This record gives sequence, C-alpha cells and structure tokens, in this order.
Amino acid sequence: MRLCQLTMTHPVYKLRRIKQDSVATLGKMFDESHQFLCATLESPWRANFSDNPKTKQNESSCIPEGKYLCRKFHGVKFQDVWELLDVPGRKNILIHQGNFPSNTHGCILVGKKHTYYQGFPIVNDSENALKTLRKILPDIFWLEIVCDGFVNSLCTFPADKLPEIKVLSA
Repeated sequence: MRLCQLTMTHPVYKLRRIKQDSVATLGKMFDESHQFLCATLESPWRANFSDNPKTKQNESSCIPEGKYLCRKFHGVKFQDVWELLDVPGRKNILIHQGNFPSNTHGCILVGKKHTYYQGFPIVNDSENALKTLRKILPDIFWLEIVCDGFVNSLCTFPADKLPEIKVLSA
C-alpha cells in the first residue's frame, strides 16, 4: 500500500500564519476542533531559499503553504519533536523549541504566545509549549499551513517553480 493511502486517516492540524515581516512569520496552531494549541514562529518568506545548496540544510525561508505529513523525530540536537515530510526542495524541517527568529533555520518554533523582545517578534515559554504538544500530538499527523490576514502570495510557492530552488547569495 502506498504511504499516502496509509496516512489518510491521520488527524489534520492547522497552522494559520497571521503576520509576516522581514524578520519572522508568526502563526497559531490549532487542533481538529479548532482549539488553539500554541503560537508559532518561522523564518520570513524568502522564496524557499536555501543557504546550503548541497545539503538543503540551514534553510532561510518559511516553508510554502500546503499540507504536510509530520512524523515523530529523534535526532542528535532535537529529541521527541516532529519532522515535516516532502517539503518541496527542503529537508530537515522540524517543529521544535525556540524563542527567537535566530533559533529557526526554516523550522517551526512553538511557544505559549507571541510577544516582542528588544523590538523583535518572539514566542515565549517555548519549553512548556513543546511539553504540552508532546502530550497532545500523535506520532504521525497532517499539518495544513495557510496564510491568514495577509496576501497569500507572500508564502505560496507556485507549482511551476517547485523544481527551481534558489540559493541566497552572500
């Protein structure tokens, strides 16, 4: 049986991006009943740019809008978190702990709420937000990411550009 056939029954959670600027993308994550789970912080939309074209790691952009299968991940740096699978042109995209825009390299940071620190947007109480998610989120689920409250073209990756991965110049 194909992976997509096996995973159609997994729950669907939603990440609604609510604000985006040159520093960060802010969002809120909800469960299937539309109950708030956590605040999120990602990199700003930079056309799916990659810092390292050889490994596709250290990503500098939030991921494109879409629906992604997520699975439990245990790595060297991050334990008991989730990885988003099949992100176009990207890999190693996680949902993990972190407060500041500098803590993410294309991953999704979680916190209890959004606030500002020295003029920069952050999510606070990330450690406790992740602990809560570990009690709620299953090992495998769908995450649907949508932009809400600003122009969708900021984070929509056109289908005809999917094979084209751009690299940030120094």
